[in-house]
Amino acid sequence: KNGAAKGSILHPQVANSGHITNSSRIQQYPAAVFLLYNAINHTPEGEEITVSVTKRSSLWRLSVANPGEPIPEADRQIIWERYQRSQHQSGRHMGTGIGLSIVSTILAAHHMEYGVDCANGQTIFWFEFPGSGSL
Repeated sequence: KNGAAKGSILHPQVANSGHITNSSRIQQYPAAVFLLYNAINHTPEGEEITVSVTKRSSLWRLSVANPGEPIPEADRQIIWERYQRSQHQSGRHMGTGIGLSIVSTILAAHHMEYGVDCANGQTIFWFEFPGSGSL
């Protein structure tokens, strides 16, 4: 099921129009899809998921934000490991714990920064990738 079928609302935000001039952009799409699936699985029904892309100096940052309880600081490192899940688990559906491991493997292979932030009732997974010009 997609987010709409589960009752989540997807809200995309793009900083500028255009394109990314970087040949590795295709490899980022699986990471973005896994982060979106993660947000869908952990967003309470009827709540909004925000996907945004913003320019940060010479890098672009793709962020996927969803509402929910913050991930405990101690769990923010282990959730990237295979079969690990945070114990807070505020969402509707629980996964296998492999999605974020796949994300970290893809991004680490391309030497890209990634992480998770929790603030103002939002959990925000992000990664940065090189690119010139606008999206």
